[in-house]
Amino acid sequence: MTVSRGAWLAFLTSILFMSIWIHALAVFLLILGMFIIATYVFYPPFLKERLIKFFVFSDTSSIDRKFIWRAGWKMFISNPWIGVGLGTFMFNFKKFIAEDYQYSAAYAHNCYLQMASEMGLIGLLAFLFILGLFFYHGIKILNSRERNFYWYTLLASQAAIIGYCVQMGVDTTLYSLDLGMLFWLVMGIGVAALKNLEGVHLSK
Repeated sequence: MTVSRGAWLAFLTSILFMSIWIHALAVFLLILGMFIIATYVFYPPFLKERLIKFFVFSDTSSIDRKFIWRAGWKMFISNPWIGVGLGTFMFNFKKFIAEDYQYSAAYAHNCYLQMASEMGLIGLLAFLFILGLFFYHGIKILNSRERNFYWYTLLASQAAIIGYCVQMGVDTTLYSLDLGMLFWLVMGIGVAALKNLEGVHLSK
């Protein structure tokens, strides 16, 4: 059983997003939460320990992230508009990390901080603008169209992307070749569904 906080938060965010339109999911989450709390006393010790660690941020992974995020923030502040250069985080890391930190880091473990440090505000805002357009038009369509295959496809893609965005806050999944491709593929499917729903509306 994984205790990756980012993955669980991403999953819960996606489910909560979908429950805005599919209310049965909200009921499911409530029942599941009550079940987990009610049966906690019966869990084996190793499972209890893992669940407790989920809410504790003093583990090695969390401490490492704090060091890396501080260095990433300093890197961003050093050149806030255009950043230090795409793909150069790992090369600039040692210039900004605390002297007592003995390890290197190829990525910032936060996609937004990675973009800000490497591409500055210009690069980060360009990416956020694309996300904003996707969610704005997607939610607008979800609220105004009849439910069909394309409607559910759009909802699923929006939920997946919003969960991905949560995960990007604690990891650099977008910089992984396969996971980065998956992000743009899912968004592309969502845009295709959105355009189809717009076309159906215009043809009526």
